[in-house]
Amino acid sequence: MRSRRSLVLTIVTALLASVPAHAADPERSSVTAPQAAGEEVSTSWTGTSPPGVNPTSECSAPGEASEDRHEITIEVPAGTYDRVSVDYTFQITWVDANQDLILSVEGPEGQVLGSSDGGSPTETVILPDLPAGTYTAVTCAFAAGPTAYEGTLIATANAKGSGALPPAADPRGLAFSAAVPADIQRDEGEPLIEIDGDGTIYTCGPTGFSQANEYAQASTDGGDQFNLLGEPPRGQLSVGGGGGDCGLAVAPERNEAGNFQLAYTGLSGLLNFATATSGDRGATFTSSPISESRPGVDRQWNAFTDADTVFLTYNQVIPRAVTVQRSDDGGLTYGEPVVVSPNPDFPGPVRSLPPELNPGGDLPALYYPWSRAGSQVMLAVSLDEGDTWNNCLLVEGQGDVSQLFVVADHDTNGDLYVVYSDNADYNIRMVRLANEKLVNCTGGTDASNEAFKAPVGATAPVVVNREPVRTALFPWIVAGDRGRIAVSYYGTETEGPADSAEPKTWHVYLAQSLDAGTAGATFSQVQVTTHPHHYDQICLFGISCTTGGDRSLVDFFSIDLNPATGEIVGVFNRAHKRPGDGAGEVSTPLVFRQIGGPSLAGGTISNPDLVPLRTRSEDPEGDAVADYSSQLVPPTRRQVPAADVLANEIGPAIDLETGEPLEGGGFTVTIDVADLSDEALQEALASAKAQSLLWIFRYVDGYRYSAASARWSPFEGFTFGHNGFVGSAGECGTPGSEETSQDQCLQYPGGTPLRGDVDQETGRIRITVPLELLVGLTDDQGPGETPEEFPATPGTRIYTASTFAMANPFSPTQEVQSFLEPLDNAPSMDFLVPGASAPAGPDQAPPAPAPDDAPSPTLPATGGPGWVLGALFVLAAGAGLRRRYPGASR
Repeated sequence: MRSRRSLVLTIVTALLASVPAHAADPERSSVTAPQAAGEEVSTSWTGTSPPGVNPTSECSAPGEASEDRHEITIEVPAGTYDRVSVDYTFQITWVDANQDLILSVEGPEGQVLGSSDGGSPTETVILPDLPAGTYTAVTCAFAAGPTAYEGTLIATANAKGSGALPPAADPRGLAFSAAVPADIQRDEGEPLIEIDGDGTIYTCGPTGFSQANEYAQASTDGGDQFNLLGEPPRGQLSVGGGGGDCGLAVAPERNEAGNFQLAYTGLSGLLNFATATSGDRGATFTSSPISESRPGVDRQWNAFTDADTVFLTYNQVIPRAVTVQRSDDGGLTYGEPVVVSPNPDFPGPVRSLPPELNPGGDLPALYYPWSRAGSQVMLAVSLDEGDTWNNCLLVEGQGDVSQLFVVADHDTNGDLYVVYSDNADYNIRMVRLANEKLVNCTGGTDASNEAFKAPVGATAPVVVNREPVRTALFPWIVAGDRGRIAVSYYGTETEGPADSAEPKTWHVYLAQSLDAGTAGATFSQVQVTTHPHHYDQICLFGISCTTGGDRSLVDFFSIDLNPATGEIVGVFNRAHKRPGDGAGEVSTPLVFRQIGGPSLAGGTISNPDLVPLRTRSEDPEGDAVADYSSQLVPPTRRQVPAADVLANEIGPAIDLETGEPLEGGGFTVTIDVADLSDEALQEALASAKAQSLLWIFRYVDGYRYSAASARWSPFEGFTFGHNGFVGSAGECGTPGSEETSQDQCLQYPGGTPLRGDVDQETGRIRITVPLELLVGLTDDQGPGETPEEFPATPGTRIYTASTFAMANPFSPTQEVQSFLEPLDNAPSMDFLVPGASAPAGPDQAPPAPAPDDAPSPTLPATGGPGWVLGALFVLAAGAGLRRRYPGASR
């Protein structure tokens, strides 16, 4: 293992070097696209990558180190892609695993089409159906001396279409709620969910190294309403650091206080992890800015084995390996790092088995799946609570299985179920490993050991997704009683690579199997989201996506089983992207919960009050809380009756003075609050340390959210306004607009006046939204399609609507907003615009198009995450490390 000092010296030397670009041998070659399914053509070259460093995982980025280039002219006879689909696999290999190279592929105009920076002595970029032209394979160093390599391009023709998928089983009433935002403001990518034994739901996700913080929330009512964790109003979990990836874990046993311990880790600039632990369900956190890890770390996962023992697994950058550390104080401090799995692609989440399910001993067992060499799904196992580890092969994929994380869970019998995405046909697959076969995993931690690569005895893989999903990715799995599992994924009816330019409409799907422990496992499948959550490309190239694709959904989303209710609960991202946009914007975490169908814990779930399409949502009294969580000092947790949302209800748009229908239509939302007296309003400001209050009725119409809000301050009294998508123009707190939005957070200025009134005596708020401010979505969501917006009419469906009570600590008016403190919200619902009767389906055909000069019902927004590359250059120059792999520096 090279020391950090030698690594930095190598990088400094490379940075000072001025080496011109090299040409490979030969400098150029050509191939003609194969014409028949199964046919393969190839070309090869050799070269030497000059010494250097590159902080962006992309050879052709500005500031790049010297590089080696090979040009390939691809000829495509007319009609080729009508007959077959062709995968172009660019690959480089080298001998010395201590050297770390990058492969980028440039298009005919010099644009980067894809990059690979996995750290192992092989890098691969697969691009589908390339147009005719000259492409360049560019090789450069991440952190390496002169390195000889061999390059190949293999073009493989595949039959159009992947064939019929297995039939779906009867879902038996499996259904889910409308998704509620865990946070309507903060940017929180690749959200993780963990649920403790009492049913407390925790969600968490990164917002980026520059913010030095992840955001997290907690729900104690099954996932209808969430409170911000960490020091308000921002929600700071640690005393410093974090921002790149979020790890959470909950203990399987109660601590001395009778709670389930919560552990947090946050990736800090690839150098270390910020840590925190809470023994009181997130009320207070004890934290540390470092995790005693060696610098050069990436995507981490955590798991408890008892009330206070936590294991931390992560990708060590150099030497490339999955590394494990142990904590005996609930996840605050960690012991010496131990290398377990060499040369991984990506490590999946670590899990623990209780002693009674350990087939090889009487201690808790640990395991995690990981991908290797592109196509291998591996398993790492410890049967002695982390003292020793073994690796073994679970399955060889048909194609690349490292897009992205392999995920596993176990049922109550201890049988393991592992899911992965296979780019051979863009499907999700699952294998099962019987509990008793865990003892067959004996490959140790040395990849040269024959048993390391030996199959452990898993079942043959089975396809999980069903029609109409033709491309699926980001699988996550949760298991319950024996043979009962659920698998979630993003899916589209458009078949092909997720990162291709072809139009796509994406939804969240969930497949459930009640017989996964049998040879003939069957799966039902339901669409979880009631409207699309993303459009077009989902980039799978990690940090390289910031210059060549849309990574606004980052690299995964997750589900869990609520042991208190038996419900499946999940959290996913919506980045507010519109069809044709280059990338999404702020990644909002949204939570769904099971409301019907078979429970993974046995029995049946039934919660008809949360059926998505309705006109009213109710929320319990007494759950509006200010100062919910803090660092070290216990928070006051004051109830805030003026922010205690009891219900919101949709009715026809009316003149609030006369009660007569509003000409032109729309809707009136009535919001019931526990107490809106002058005394309650003043107490709310004092409890939340705020200057103003907001009651925001937030909904999605068309591609993005809109909001109708009531606002109050002692200086202005009550005012009412509407806004569409408004993002901050930088970090949260920077003024934004609907025309020029950036990353980091969403704002609710309500700049368009609305009609509203307040009855302080009854606690009733009413706001009328005219029809002219509403839009709908057409039903064009099939293969190669994206829906269009149209001016709403009576019967148009509006999505994921809910009232949020918020406090603004920074200003008495909403022209200035930084971090808002969430106080309460009602469960989400969909509703139909009141008026003439209309089908209750998600969409309907649009009316005749408006004239070209008619005003648009929504305002455009542009921008995206542009700060990441600059931050990474700073990291590379200062410490020789940077974000390299999917998992999520944003």
